[in-house]
Amino acid sequence: MVLTKSKNGIIRFLVNSSLDYFLRNVDPKLIRCILITGSAATDEVTIIKSESYTITSDIEFDVFVKIPYYFIASKRFPEYSRSFTETFRRKGIHTKVLFHPQLEILHFLLPKIYLYEYRVASELVYGRLPNFVKKDTNLPTAEDALELVFSTIADYLLARDNVDTSPAERIYYFAKRSLTLLYALLIVRGLCVYGYGERISRAVWAVKQKIPLPINNNDMNLLSALTRFKLSGSVDYLAKELGCDDISALSKLLEEFVKDLIYKVLYSCLALSINDNFDGFSVNDHGGLPRPILRSVYLRKVSVFKYLFNILLMPSRFRKIREQSIQHELGSFCVRRFSVREILNAALLHRFLLDNSSMLSSKFKSLGDGILGAITKVDTRELIRLREDLGLF
Repeated sequence: MVLTKSKNGIIRFLVNSSLDYFLRNVDPKLIRCILITGSAATDEVTIIKSESYTITSDIEFDVFVKIPYYFIASKRFPEYSRSFTETFRRKGIHTKVLFHPQLEILHFLLPKIYLYEYRVASELVYGRLPNFVKKDTNLPTAEDALELVFSTIADYLLARDNVDTSPAERIYYFAKRSLTLLYALLIVRGLCVYGYGERISRAVWAVKQKIPLPINNNDMNLLSALTRFKLSGSVDYLAKELGCDDISALSKLLEEFVKDLIYKVLYSCLALSINDNFDGFSVNDHGGLPRPILRSVYLRKVSVFKYLFNILLMPSRFRKIREQSIQHELGSFCVRRFSVREILNAALLHRFLLDNSSMLSSKFKSLGDGILGAITKVDTRELIRLREDLGLF
């Protein structure tokens, strides 16, 4: 249960404490292996220290369990995640601890980006490494890139609207998610690199090679500064580098930057995942964003395997939904073989655009309300919680 690589003391403490806590609350015989993924596995963690608390990168565990235990794990692991995240917060460490249940036998249903990151950005901390991790050669897809954009929208809305989020935390989330958007943009152009330093280097190379990217030199300079911040954790240096007088001005600058970048990258992902090219897409036509998203909800159906998975888990997962009308609507989509995940993503985008009313014409608002119905009325926090906890395709 001790990390094999040399880690910062804080991260090593967080990882080992989380792992010990987790294994005390489960039967280890039901666990095949545990992988730690993301920054904690690649020595690219961010640590921001202040007088009263410390902000760190998320600590994410992918836990491969035996088949009978999976259904119990799907219910309990989110509870463990929330419990330990709150425990650290009370100790003055602001981070997220996340335990994701996985089934080795169904690894072919996992998003390609998971398989890619297991190979290049994970570390085994318990058990035996699954055979497919070394053998799989998949690369992330445009669909994976779209999912990264929606995850960014979720974090953007939470960081912006949560009154308990400090300015330093907002800066961290806006910076981190700006670099996530760069990752998504590189993926849709077929330039898959995981490391933060590699991402910015590849983006600079792409610009020199005249590969179409919807970002300009100012965007590149800001993304370069955010990469240095991600690896150093120095808020003061970032503020000085970007010419901000104080932390509040820096937070506002990054909020506007990530919002604008969401539009640009989302359009690129849509153009390449739906049309296979950029024809008919303009990064300046923000009002047109909902149409291709809502159209894709009705045109694309999940595979038979994913459909059967959704139907099997739907009764237990839908108990997490408080509103009966939402249960009915999502259940209807699920039975008709549409993606529950895409429905929630479309609702999340609808919410994001509604917050910028000038970006969403009444025609598209009506289209969203008509297709998504009562889902568009769900509270933002609840919508994001459902997206994280339901775990359906």
